[in-house]
Amino acid sequence: MKTTVIISVYTISRNSFTSSDFNGYREFNSEKDASIFINENKFAVNETYIDNELNLKLIYLTTLEFNRNRENVKQLFVKGFSEDARKYWDKQEDIKNAEKKEEGFVYCKKFDDMTPEDYKGALQNVLTNITLKYISNKGVWGYLGHSFRQLEHDKYIEEVFNNVTVIIDGKEVNKWDIFSTWLTSSNARHWMDSVEDTNIEQFKEKFNTYIPELVLLGYIYNLDEHQGTYASTIKLKEKYKNRINVVV
Repeated sequence: MKTTVIISVYTISRNSFTSSDFNGYREFNSEKDASIFINENKFAVNETYIDNELNLKLIYLTTLEFNRNRENVKQLFVKGFSEDARKYWDKQEDIKNAEKKEEGFVYCKKFDDMTPEDYKGALQNVLTNITLKYISNKGVWGYLGHSFRQLEHDKYIEEVFNNVTVIIDGKEVNKWDIFSTWLTSSNARHWMDSVEDTNIEQFKEKFNTYIPELVLLGYIYNLDEHQGTYASTIKLKEKYKNRINVVV
């Protein structure tokens, strides 16, 4: 079995990545040859991955810290990232994404393969001009680009929001533009982070509770007077919190 040995030498410290770190690999035609090489050079093995279909074994050595043994490593390994490792991890990502698709996740492709159509998920009414313009860009974040988002979530939040009425200064306003703006926001991203470990019933409960806050934020983010800062958000929340009435 073809075996690739992979190593990293950190310039600063473990788990502190910099552009000057050394990343290298060395390929062997057999596991035996790789094992001899590792033992002769007294390297420690950290993790091993095997794919019989690819006829490939990856051996990740324990990372060296603070440039320890860097010059020797540079002589022994090819600098760069292994093509074998890329093949292995691309396959693992494909397997995981197939599982996610079966489970109803919206984000179930590689980042570069996601299309505006994919980001629509199960959303309908909330696909306003604001939303469509946003998902036409490459970088989609907020709720819309969150890895935890599922079709079941989309269906529920639209169902609930269909019954929401937003009144500002005594006048009913377009709730979908407000909701669309919130879905694209960093606040929506952080809110989704906070519910990642919930089941669907817990998600529903938390979303129902959060509706007044998301309406207030979605409205504020659309205002010309919003300066795009946290301080501006706090100031405008205080200004408008008693002028917005959300009927659920």
